[in-house]
Amino acid sequence: MPTIQPYVNSIEIKNIILCGDFNARLAEYGLTLQNVDLAYGVPTLLTGSATNNNVKSSVIDFFLTTNDELTIAPNIQIESLLSLGSDHKLLYFGFTHDFSPPTPTHLHPRKLWKINKFKSTKDARHVPFIEKYRLAFTSLLTDYTPKLNPDNFTNLTHDDRQIYLDQIHSELIQIICTSLDTSVGSKEQRNKNWK
Repeated sequence: MPTIQPYVNSIEIKNIILCGDFNARLAEYGLTLQNVDLAYGVPTLLTGSATNNNVKSSVIDFFLTTNDELTIAPNIQIESLLSLGSDHKLLYFGFTHDFSPPTPTHLHPRKLWKINKFKSTKDARHVPFIEKYRLAFTSLLTDYTPKLNPDNFTNLTHDDRQIYLDQIHSELIQIICTSLDTSVGSKEQRNKNWK
């Protein structure tokens, strides 16, 4: 469990809820373990057989939060009588909150292209679009391909290697998008009420 905290600290979000089967007994490590206050000692895992009197119980499914003020009137419900075909019990974590979701910055975050222009037709109308895409793509790869040489990675630290990989990944996405813009063009997202 000590390894969770660095990940939580690296996320630039103030309010985080972690939940799941942690298969461990936990110290809280700066996180609020909601099970302690809301369902102390209530088992989330039952193993063995009641007919043989060897039922063993444990609390290994947890709800953790990063902020004590994240939730108002939190509650945990553990369905101890409901069988899911699993040793684990079904858990619910409910709460109210006093923060508003962020306003969306884009109406539609994805860019769309007229990909149907690549679709094969009997009169070969698709061929010029494919050729135009290939030409745009291969010309943009000229400067990109040398960046894939493994020698570029040998002297980088782990963190710098990740930054480099993220950078060349973004560049490849940009090459694909530019090639699609050049060959088939983008299209507007339809209104969701369009019929």
